[in-house]
Amino acid sequence: MRQPLVIGNWKSNKSIEETHDWLLLFKEKCEELGWSDPENMPTCIICVPFPLLPVAKEYIDTHHLPLSLGVQDISPYGEGAYTGEVNAQLAHEFASYVLIGHAERRKYFHETEQELAFELLEAKTHELTPIFCTPSENESIPQSADIVAYEPTFAIGTGTPDTPEHALMVGNKIRAKISAIPLLYGGSVYDDATVKSFCKLGVFDGFLLGTASLDPVVFVHIAEIMWKEQLCP
Repeated sequence: MRQPLVIGNWKSNKSIEETHDWLLLFKEKCEELGWSDPENMPTCIICVPFPLLPVAKEYIDTHHLPLSLGVQDISPYGEGAYTGEVNAQLAHEFASYVLIGHAERRKYFHETEQELAFELLEAKTHELTPIFCTPSENESIPQSADIVAYEPTFAIGTGTPDTPEHALMVGNKIRAKISAIPLLYGGSVYDDATVKSFCKLGVFDGFLLGTASLDPVVFVHIAEIMWKEQLCP
């Protein structure tokens, strides 16, 4: 039984006040469930916008929340004259994880395979755990990825997830490439039925949540389903 993993991607959302509110509700829900030891609950991670990292880290550390931080992207370059970029060394001062190759980064910012390879190298060099996102089983998946998320483009933000049958086929093909590292599903995961149907497939270890992660009650509820019913492999 691998430990369930739930990652939230806030994308370009939330203010400082809204971040405090989210973390407070997350804290209260964890207390209700008796979740205080990360070893006895799902692994929970939120990937927040860069300006919110100091606020979130301070709250998490002060209140000892069983929650880790991730960034949504990093520069393919290190320190230097790269205006507007956030390098991995700086990101690691606040976060432990990084999303690499998210579909929206590929679509809107035209990130190339070479750039993604440099981002992975920077992440590993500065001890950030890379979460590599892939839209299909046909894309190359670097061996240096520590977590892989299958996120079909047609399901992101549409409200229509992949079918369990197709996801199982894709998941098995990806699993054959990555062996035992965690494999997540991402794309329009909102309700209990979707969570249960994907967990029962036996190939996914958890979820990469977008919209659902903006509400801490929904985020924790999805984690609770996975943990309480022991549906994930």
